[in-house]
Formats: sequence, C-alpha cells, structure tokens
Amino acid sequence: HSFSSSVVQLFIQVNPGSNSTPPLGDLLHVRAVGDNDTLHFLFCSQGAPTLLFVHTNSSSSNVQVNWTQFLAPNTNGSLKVEPESSVLYSSAIVFSRLLEYDDVNNTAEPTSEFFPPYDLQNFTWNHLNLSGHTALLCGADASFTNGSLCLQVCLFDSEGRSQSLPHLLHSVNSSQLELRLDGVPARAAQSRFLLELQAVGGAYPLSRMEVHESIDDEYTPSIFKVTVSLHAVRHVFLPRLVCLLGGNHPGLDSQHTPEQKPRTGMLSQHTVQNEQIDN
Repeated sequence: HSFSSSVVQLFIQVNPGSNSTPPLGDLLHVRAVGDNDTLHFLFCSQGAPTLLFVHTNSSSSNVQVNWTQFLAPNTNGSLKVEPESSVLYSSAIVFSRLLEYDDVNNTAEPTSEFFPPYDLQNFTWNHLNLSGHTALLCGADASFTNGSLCLQVCLFDSEGRSQSLPHLLHSVNSSQLELRLDGVPARAAQSRFLLELQAVGGAYPLSRMEVHESIDDEYTPSIFKVTVSLHAVRHVFLPRLVCLLGGNHPGLDSQHTPEQKPRTGMLSQHTVQNEQIDN
C-alpha cells in the first residue's frame, strides 16, 4: 500500500477492547493512519501466529473485536472493520509449521525426507512483549528443552534504517519481521530448517508470482532475489530475506527462495512491503 504522505500516525494496542489478558494468546492491533486511508495490521498468537493486513479508504476506520466469539473455537465474525464499506482489500499470512531435514551435501536443496514437522499451532507461546513500535513473540514446542522460536515485528511511521544490523532501509509502507531459532535441538548432523507460510487473500487471492534480482542497498551489498506476490487489486507482498548467524549478527550468504532454510540459531529478517503498483 502506498500512503499519500511520507509520515503516518501509528496507534498500537494489545488485546483491544478486552478487560483481561486472553488465556490462549494475544492480539496486537496497529492502525497506520494516512491522510485519506488506514492500514490495519493485526498480529495474533492464538493458535498458529498470524498476520492480517486490512487496507481501508478511511482515516477513521477501526477494528471491533467480539472477544467471546474470538476466544471460542471454529467461529466466524469475531473481528470486524468498521465501516465495512471502507475496506479495499485484506490479506493474511499464517506461520504454520517448522520443518527440518538433513542437508547431507550442504546444498540448501530440501529432499523429500523430512523429520516430523513442528506444528506452530501446538506451540506454547509467551505473551507479546511490546516495546515502542516493536512486538516480540516467543514460543516453544513441548519437545524443546531450552530452545525457542521467536517472531519480532517492527513497524515504522517514517523513512529510515534499522538500528541493528544489517540496517535495512524502511519506509512508512514497510514492516520488518525477524525470525529467530535459538537453541532448537537438531535431529541430524547437518539439519536445516524451513518455516512454512500460508497466504490467504480473501476475495483477492495472490494472482501471480514474480522474482526480481537486484543490488539495491549499499548498506547490505549483495544480490537479492526477491519473490513478489501480486494481487489483482494492485497490492504487492514483497519479502527480502537477509540471514544472520549468532547473537552479534555476523553476516552470512543467503538467497530468497520459496522455501528458505536457516540453520539452528540463525536469524532471518525480511521486509514486508505493502504498496500500489502500476500495471
């Protein structure tokens, strides 16, 4: 999505409208308000972690949550954007499973022999840790002794660069998502991990995929392969992956593919950009 101004206002709430902490997971709601529109960004940890984007043509639109329905299993209509007539499009990304295989030849090309997957909807998730414009969610499978999988979402109300390495460029049209695997037990000598994502497009599903290759950032000099998912309503989901290893974030060669395989302890960071594109 492309806002008409270079600066937007961000309004951030955790569990909006709830009188108590939900027992099964939190709901983060961010309103990015432009001059004539609003981008609603929702991050839910109830079940498998999910990101929901809703773009409206109103700067006063808001999200209403029916918490009784929201906490009940297999119910619809618990979350509404009002006024409903202002909704231009919506899309969602579900972080569904963590996969692992033995990369014997160190090629980063997955084989058909995967270990039993970790289903993220069965993870035990901590409550969201909100600090400024950054939300951190960490959880673990019952089989993890001390390991964890963490998702950190960073949102921006102006243009600039991240303070931490690799100092990725951001704007009001982008958010950044960091994935951390910390101490997850490997089941093979050369284990690699894949994070499975499921995209949901509602009335406007992803219509086509394109891959672009470019050198576009002197702060992170490299050739990036970027998979661009295009919607029929001129909405683009643009992830750019950067892999880092260790707590001090030393660099590591990486490339973006439909299935990216970070090793244990690796942090991956990408930019999710929502903007309009010309046909």
